[in-house]
Amino acid sequence: MWIIGWAAVGVASPWVEGPGEVRLGLSGTSLVSERQFAGGEALGLLGPRCPEPVVPGQRMPYSCVTGGTYTQRGVLLSGTVGLGRGVAVDVGVPVVVASFDDDVGRTGAGGVGDVRAGL
Repeated sequence: MWIIGWAAVGVASPWVEGPGEVRLGLSGTSLVSERQFAGGEALGLLGPRCPEPVVPGQRMPYSCVTGGTYTQRGVLLSGTVGLGRGVAVDVGVPVVVASFDDDVGRTGAGGVGDVRAGL
């Protein structure tokens, strides 16, 4: 309880940059998946594409013919600038590129995600 009252009177926490200080950050993610969970509409799915019955909730390949792969790569660019005692501006910009490869072909998309800003 004392810490909440301490922060409420404007004393900076150790994680806030001081006046004129700048912190830049770069982080990344990588995800590769070759299986998915079958949805409820997959019940009894049979045929040349899926020779075995597929049950909802079961792990199955994206394509029963080629297997398929989902790949996602991302980078988060972030920065913080201290404006005054206990005051800083914080911005984060994620950039994501994803691709999906199955028996139909390869598709992909990329772009900027949800930009985060704080004071």
